[in-house]
Amino acid sequence: MQCNKEHIDKGKAPPLEPFYIEPNENHIYKITCSAGHEVYHAPQELKFEILFEIGCHAIIDGYYREAVSSFTSALERFYEFYIKVLSHKNELNNDIYSKSWGKIKNMSERQLGAFIMLWTMEFQAPPETLSDSQIALRNSVIHKGRIPTKEEALKYGNEILSIINEQLTLITEKYSDEVDIIIRDHVRRVRDLVPDDATRSFGTQGTLISLAKAGKTTSIEAGIEHIETFRKGIKQAQELMPLIQALQGKNN
Repeated sequence: MQCNKEHIDKGKAPPLEPFYIEPNENHIYKITCSAGHEVYHAPQELKFEILFEIGCHAIIDGYYREAVSSFTSALERFYEFYIKVLSHKNELNNDIYSKSWGKIKNMSERQLGAFIMLWTMEFQAPPETLSDSQIALRNSVIHKGRIPTKEEALKYGNEILSIINEQLTLITEKYSDEVDIIIRDHVRRVRDLVPDDATRSFGTQGTLISLAKAGKTTSIEAGIEHIETFRKGIKQAQELMPLIQALQGKNN
């Protein structure tokens, strides 16, 4: 990313710098650039997009059980996202929505039931859901401590990817205004957590599942290949940063 403070102070675009961040619940990352400026960076991606991405990274790193867990959470948060989309479509008051969601927020099966019925009423057909075989795998991993193979984790993740891709495409086409409201609310919430006098940076991260490009990634394998290429690029950039900074020092 680029330091906005450098751009403001010097009137020119600074070079891109690689930064390492660990995902957190608030979705806000305090970064210090090579010039010592502090920037609060907030990706625009929603929870289900980030969780699915974490699952893909887990597969690359060999943590297949964690991948299944992250893919599961991504699907559950996708259900929540759609329920929230419908609440905006029906102009439901935020307080009323929060009270109603509070009654099922800790009950994944009830959330699934709410999603299925709302989807059926909107599209006049039941939504695709996880197959019985993948539900059995999920339950054995999450509740019984089973350690899945890489192939099992990939198959599980790809089924969830297919489900979300198909449904996300329909959602972004039919409820574009409501989706925009949710994204704006997300950015506003994150922005309110950042100090008023701080330099802020917002942007998309290019996750495999993405509201910005619904349905574009067709398999986890293809997405993983992209992530691995990106990782190599970041590593190379980190190795070159001392040289880049030295050259900048000579030019300043």
